[in-house]
Order: sequence, then structure tokens, then C-alpha cells
Amino acid sequence: MYTAELSGAQVMLHLPTEVAKVVKSKEPGWTYIAASCRCGRITAGELEHDVGSWKRRLLFKRREHVRIDIFTIASAEEATEWMNQWDREIKIGWPQVKRYELPDEAYLLDHRWRGDGDPYSIFVRKRNMIVQISGNSLTDVERFARYAVSVLPAT
Repeated sequence: MYTAELSGAQVMLHLPTEVAKVVKSKEPGWTYIAASCRCGRITAGELEHDVGSWKRRLLFKRREHVRIDIFTIASAEEATEWMNQWDREIKIGWPQVKRYELPDEAYLLDHRWRGDGDPYSIFVRKRNMIVQISGNSLTDVERFARYAVSVLPAT
């Protein structure tokens, strides 16, 4: 949950639900599933971890799904340091990681070689928030990444 100020009042926002509102208005064929995760922390300074997922079935296609994990970290510096692991992978020549153009920084991971789990992920950092968007379709993951960035708080 993220606290935002709307019309002078403090309001708690569940960011995956805010993404779901954007998805519903643009692509009503997706079903939103509110979720929770009892996952370990990604950093010592992780304050919150919000989760949401979506699914849909297309005619003559397998089911598509997307999951978004939104991590609130104690500081932008700590979030940046966590994201630096992907830069290190690029520098050593790991071909499955590429920089991606979303603010403040982003990386696209191609996991197809693993053969399990979601084949695509995008990690985005905006200030002290890290967003992981994963799914079985690269175009869906890219689109949902833009939706997620659009609802992240400006400050």
C-alpha cells in the first residue's frame, strides 16, 4: 500500500489495483486477480511488496498471464544498488539481460532458455520503487510495464 495525497487527504493506494483500473479501461478482456506474496525480501530495506496478476484466454491460443510485483524500498539509493546487478550481468556479457527504456531505469530479462516459469520479465526502478513485470508474452509484459509506470507516484 502506498500513501498518496488526493485533494488534501491522505489515501492508501494498492498500486496493483491502480494498474488493474488502467488495464480494465484499455483492455477489458483481462481478468485481474488480487494476490499476496510471503516472499523473502529482495533487500534489507524492503518496506512493502504488493502483487497483482492478470489472465486471459485468446481464441485458438494458450492462456496469457502477467504478474506485477511492486517493491517499496527504504531509499532510492538502495533500490538503485539492487538494480545494479542487471548492469553487472550486461557487463559480463550475459545475453539474456538488456537495458530497457523506462524511467528511472529498466532491464528486460529473457528467461526462455530456462524452460520453466515466465519467459519474460522487465524490472523498472522509479525512485525508491522497483517493479517486476513478468509473463508469457513479451508484448504483454512490455505493455503492462508501461501501465505500471503510469500509476507510480510522481514523488
